Order: sequence, then structure tokens, then C-alpha cells
Amino acid sequence: MSTTRREFLKDAAVGTAGLAVADSLSPWAAAAASKYGHYVHNLVYKKGTGGPGCADYITRMNGKDLNDRETNFAFGYYSKVGAWDTSDPGGHTHPFDECLVFAGLEPKDPNYLGAEVEISLGQENEKYVINIPSIVCVPKGLPHGSIVTKKVEKPFAHYSIGLAADYKAAKVAARSAAPSSSNKYAHLIKKMSATGMPGQTKVGPGNADWLSWPKSKDLEGFIVNFTWGFYTGLGNWHNIPGFDPHVHEGDEFLVYVGLDPQNPNQLNAEITQMLGKEEEPHDIKAPLVIVCPAMFTHAPIITKKVDKAYGFFLIRRDTGVNYSPPKKKSA
Repeated sequence: MSTTRREFLKDAAVGTAGLAVADSLSPWAAAAASKYGHYVHNLVYKKGTGGPGCADYITRMNGKDLNDRETNFAFGYYSKVGAWDTSDPGGHTHPFDECLVFAGLEPKDPNYLGAEVEISLGQENEKYVINIPSIVCVPKGLPHGSIVTKKVEKPFAHYSIGLAADYKAAKVAARSAAPSSSNKYAHLIKKMSATGMPGQTKVGPGNADWLSWPKSKDLEGFIVNFTWGFYTGLGNWHNIPGFDPHVHEGDEFLVYVGLDPQNPNQLNAEITQMLGKEEEPHDIKAPLVIVCPAMFTHAPIITKKVDKAYGFFLIRRDTGVNYSPPKKKSA
């Protein structure tokens, strides 16, 4: 039986990865030995610090952790009442635009947050309460925080997306003593359900059961688009002829996370992600992020096993108007 070039490269990549695993106790040694393994990064969780309402577990990735890209993000699980950071009662500013995402962990009820969280915005110290899955768009230089969890029924997730390589924050010296009664900054808070797609027609059996996908136009014009979704299906995520592999105009970060806040290192699924024009396979069995630089060929993504529903979000550094750059017409 003949073997195509693509099949040969796949077999070679699998064989190399297998040898690497045999030679090391660490599953990440296989990724390091492959051509594109340097784009695959394990999520390392730590217990939160700072205040009574701080994260149970949190991971942070700066640009240096993401192949020197101009993006940083953090992801954490929260279940406690109180201020997230008592050392920062007056809030802070960033020299970059930022999106703060408050997401529930209930796959069967994606519009349920399970908590009430108060956030202060602006020099006027306007206070807003978030009790459904929401996004807060924070333009660079805008004072924000503190963040205080007022009530928790069930643990929830929070992730921040900073549009710069390095996370930098400057504490605010003084803000209005009393919170403003106006709604000057209300437009910065977006409901995730506004871009949610319940009961969506899947483009592949392994794709999301429910997905929220705000684009730049939904995010105050920030040059970013991202998702939050729940996944239980098996098979190809994009079961469309000619769709995969593909590229994007901006850097993309593919983040796989579990939904059990007490066991953040468990994904409870097995997925294979292809990277590069060679479609080099990388097995995903634990929470991690895969970096796909602008115009880097990637996919298909194939889910092979799911023990429990898991979460996935992508961060892409373009407007999201085009899924992939328009193909040039041949002369």
C-alpha cells in the first residue's frame, strides 16, 4: 500500500514523539523534541494570594511565556467572598487595553455565573455588580478595581486578556471617596450571551456545545477577538471539506481548561491538535495553551475522548471580521 507524503510526515512525527516519551518521564519532553513543540505550553496553576476573595487557583502567561507575542493572559477559579486584592484598594491602571471575562462553569446553563462580583470603574469610582457571564472592556489608562466578590453560589472562572507582552499595573493614588451614581462606564460591560450561540449548528462533531465569540466590534474596537465555550463532543472540530488546515491574520492562542475548580490540572479529555503545514500531531491531555503566530498553519483539531465537559477559549489578535485572510484570486 502506498503512503502519501502527508501520511509519512504524520507517522514520522508520531514515532519521534513516542521515542521522546520512552526516554523521559515527562510527557512534555515529546513536545520539546518535535518541530512545533515549542508552541505548546502547560498551564501551571498556583494558589491565589492578595485578599479573602482571591483565586482558588490561577495561572498567568506573559508574552515571554507565549513565544514573545504581544499578549498576556491569566485564568483562575474563584469561590470565596471578599476583595480579590487588599493591597490594591484604590484600583490600578494598565498601559494597554484589557478584557476582563467572568464566566460560569455550568455547561448545561451557560448563562449562569453563580456569583455576584462588584467592580469599580473610572476615576469616579463607579461600582457595577456582575451576576451573569460578562466581559468588562478596560481601555488603557482607565482606573479599575478593586474587585470584590459579594456572593457565591457556585465557583466561577475569570480570565483577563491584556493586549501587550508584559503585564504592567500602576496603582491609583486617589479616587472619589464616594462611588458615583452615574452610569458613565456602563457601556464597557458586555453580556457574553449577546454573542452566545446556544443550540448552534456545529461545524464539526467535536466543536462546542455552546459558544460565545465577541469580536472587535463588540469590544470597544480593541484589536482582539476571543471565545468561551463548553465541549463534550467527539471528532473533528471543523468537519468541512477544505476548511483545515488554516491560518489567521493575527496571533492566536488556543487555551484548553478543565471545569473542576478543585482539580485545575485535570482536563478530563484527550484531543489531538495538528500544527504546521506538515500537520504534526500534538496530544492534549492536560490544561495547556498552544501559540499559533500570525499566518502559522494549524488544525485540524480532533477530540478523541471526553470523560467530563471541558472548557476552551481562543484569543486572537485581529478584529475577527475574517476567520482566515481572504484568498488571493489567481491571475
